[in-house]
Amino acid sequence: MLHASSQCKAFSGSNVAKRTTSARVTRCLATNGKQDPLLLRTARGEDVERTPVWLMRQAGRYMAAFREYSDKYPFRMRSETPEIAIELSLQPLRAFKPDAVIFFSDILTPLPALGIEFDVIKGKGPAIMTPIRSIEQVRSLRPMEDPTTSLPFIQTILSSLRKEVDNSDATLMGFIGTPWTLAAYSMEGNPDEFAVFSLPYMDRIAKSLKAKYPHVPVIMHCNGGTGKLEQLTSTNADVIGLDWAVDIAHARKTLGQDLVVQGNVSPMVLFGPEKSIIEATNRCLLQAGPKGHILNVGHGVVQGTPEENVALFCELARNSGSLFKSAHKADLAGAGR
Repeated sequence: MLHASSQCKAFSGSNVAKRTTSARVTRCLATNGKQDPLLLRTARGEDVERTPVWLMRQAGRYMAAFREYSDKYPFRMRSETPEIAIELSLQPLRAFKPDAVIFFSDILTPLPALGIEFDVIKGKGPAIMTPIRSIEQVRSLRPMEDPTTSLPFIQTILSSLRKEVDNSDATLMGFIGTPWTLAAYSMEGNPDEFAVFSLPYMDRIAKSLKAKYPHVPVIMHCNGGTGKLEQLTSTNADVIGLDWAVDIAHARKTLGQDLVVQGNVSPMVLFGPEKSIIEATNRCLLQAGPKGHILNVGHGVVQGTPEENVALFCELARNSGSLFKSAHKADLAGAGR
């Protein structure tokens, strides 16, 4: 998944699979003969039995099990120690059974390999040790020629999670920040020229990923994407992630029904009573429709979110097949009057 800010993030979902046709909408079978996981099929534009669900920052401090680690160990120790990162990645799968496992990491993880040190300060967020403020600093940065050497823990974490996920119905997801996002954090600034500094490079990344791994769908998430939908209609990504400020029905109309969308319930909804969560989530599901939609919050799960509300959110997606059938029957009854 590609992430930029506005911010855009790119998520890649994968499972060992083979294509049965070269068309955009394909039936894909895992190499073990089973049908591919639900989220993977949805991202490829297939007809599916229900809407899949996962949550950005689903591995986070709102979970008591997660806090057992975050209260003891600093962020980079957690994200760069495979045993810890694997455990944190799998906690939401065990607790809520979402349709994806996203590996525990941060969009800034590549920076030390370039020579830019960072940390994530508890209660404050990312901090760059020496912000990039001059062309001399830019010239002194190291090229990332061999990430398996400079970031060896990434391969260990992902390959281990792959083995775990292959025994479930979930899809394994990785993510990266786009060059613009990494540059904005490194300078401790945030330029606004999305169409010039972000979108072309996001598309280059997505195009390269698709060329090398054509069976792996790419999700492009733009936080603050309101007003940028028209610019995203020709993207190379398979899925567009929407934040909660975007009307999802309008987004589907603008982007076209062939482009899969992800989102976009406000994460603050999950602090509300059960009735409000059900109403907001079902409204999002119905407005997005039964095909080409991955249910998610419009941004990360907020610290303090009740775990039982995250469980309810995931359960509503699992029940979405019945929701769509009921809505279809109601539409037929209305048309017959």
